[in-house]
Amino acid sequence: MHKNCTGHSAQIARGKLCERCPLKPANLPWYNKVDRSILMESLYFYNFLYGSFICSMLIFMHTDR
Repeated sequence: MHKNCTGHSAQIARGKLCERCPLKPANLPWYNKVDRSILMESLYFYNFLYGSFICSMLIFMHTDR
């Protein structure tokens, strides 16, 4: 925090920032946790889709002979 924003800790805790302070609201870690959980769920989902696609291609190649 720079000198002009040192007295604004109560406003920062409420999510209201002064115009010159580059800090983000205090509830940002909650958003990060939600984004991270959504990202992990989508990664697991796409990993499952990719794995099932590979298995189906291997079965297709094996039965094609």
